[in-house]
Amino acid sequence: MSAFSKRSAAKNALACVSGSPEWPNCSTRSRRFATASGRQGRPPAMRSRGSGTWKPCSHVGDLLFCRAGVHVRAPSRLIDAEVATTSMLYFTHRRDPRRTDDLAVGWGSNSQYRTKFHRFYDDPDGLHLNWDGAQYLEDGYRASEQDANADLPLERRRELLLHRYFVIAPLPADEDKGDWFPYGDRLTLRTATWPLEADAVLPDPGH
Repeated sequence: MSAFSKRSAAKNALACVSGSPEWPNCSTRSRRFATASGRQGRPPAMRSRGSGTWKPCSHVGDLLFCRAGVHVRAPSRLIDAEVATTSMLYFTHRRDPRRTDDLAVGWGSNSQYRTKFHRFYDDPDGLHLNWDGAQYLEDGYRASEQDANADLPLERRRELLLHRYFVIAPLPADEDKGDWFPYGDRLTLRTATWPLEADAVLPDPGH
């Protein structure tokens, strides 16, 4: 998908939020995005797998508007139940009673109106996580001193960006303070199977 068509999709999404009837393609599709699943032929102890969808996701074209809710089974070393259900949930304005963090929170009455829409895409070129992020988390990525997540290992940054929260124990230091900043990271994946396959990360598609 071109950068122009992605910008158009974002406009469609905003129209859908406001309830505008101009965009008949604001439909709900039962497609899973960034959910834990596994491939056939791999030992069950080596993978996580979805065991049911209780809430379908919603797309506007290729733009993800609302993620699906799924039940997942996995060994605790791949997904720790306590960590996955209690760690800070990023890219989310509110999800009571869970702790959440979003750029649209905490800086005044106009924060929601002045904050850009988070853009995640699912198209033939791959799964694009946080399309507008500045740092592409490719293999061998080295954080600069100005990087807000410089102290977080690459694998954990990918974990946080993919799931929007941590799923593996132990949690990083100071996780309870919500000090991590996944909003500057982006990644394109061939598949969102968890744990990530060796060839899951695709070259930077650019903008």
